[in-house]
Amino acid sequence: MRLKREYRRDGIFMLRGGTVELFWQKDANGTYLLTQALTRYRMKYLWEVVSGETDQQFSNYRRFSVDVKVTPESHPQ
Repeated sequence: MRLKREYRRDGIFMLRGGTVELFWQKDANGTYLLTQALTRYRMKYLWEVVSGETDQQFSNYRRFSVDVKVTPESHPQ
């Protein structure tokens, strides 16, 4: 199962266009467990706009890896 949320306007932390995707998988008992949380965002940090991506992987409802990438946006001088 997958849930995707897109920010349609600027929020407190994330700017418009950011997305949060959550992925669940059904286990043998029929219970859905979170397997991945993927966040793509643009945010204001101090005087810069920063883009980034966070990918969290879960196994048996325990987080076992996190990958974070942050890239400052270039501004024409």
